[in-house]
Amino acid sequence: MSFARSLVFLTFVVACCALPAPLRAAKSLGSPNLDETTDAAGPSENEEEIRKSIDIAPQPAIPLGLERRQEYFHKYRQALTAELGFVYDTKAASSGTDLLSRLGAQYMFTTEKRENYEAGAHLLSDGSGAIHFAQRKVYGQSRFRPFIKAGAGVRIVPADQLATFLKHENYQIRVAGGMEQLVKVPYGVRIETELMVSSRSQAAAVLLGVVSSF
Repeated sequence: MSFARSLVFLTFVVACCALPAPLRAAKSLGSPNLDETTDAAGPSENEEEIRKSIDIAPQPAIPLGLERRQEYFHKYRQALTAELGFVYDTKAASSGTDLLSRLGAQYMFTTEKRENYEAGAHLLSDGSGAIHFAQRKVYGQSRFRPFIKAGAGVRIVPADQLATFLKHENYQIRVAGGMEQLVKVPYGVRIETELMVSSRSQAAAVLLGVVSSF
């Protein structure tokens, strides 16, 4: 038995010595060196030459006639208008007066909700006059601003004194439309046509005004 054991031991030793070195022990790869840094590879010389050879065309110049102008924004919230015009009134026409001249003023203001209102007063060549109030809608905030408005008014007859406000025929429904054109900030011109209806008469007015905004 001792001979057999000796033979087996010798066989094991010979086999271990005969095996190649890589099978007896794994080669250590070593731990990575975290302190080493590598620079990012920059563009190759060919890429640099290609970039330099690219010709970026400049933006074409805008023709003088097509240059963009800065858009005007009407920032004013109040305006005062002095107006002069002519009125055709059916009651006056039946008495032989075809046209009445009209001189007046109107004050426009804008609320915090961007709503426009206008109050005014005027005198007619027949000695009467009127006070009126309306809500106005303006289309746009540029130099040219069309508008429409609707409201009510009271015809004032000096001879009637306070009785003017007690006569229902003196109360009017008024609608108007027109346009404003800015001439030089903050001044402009205004053209307006207005219709007035009451139980006394019907009237139409054509007005030209000068506007001062503030």
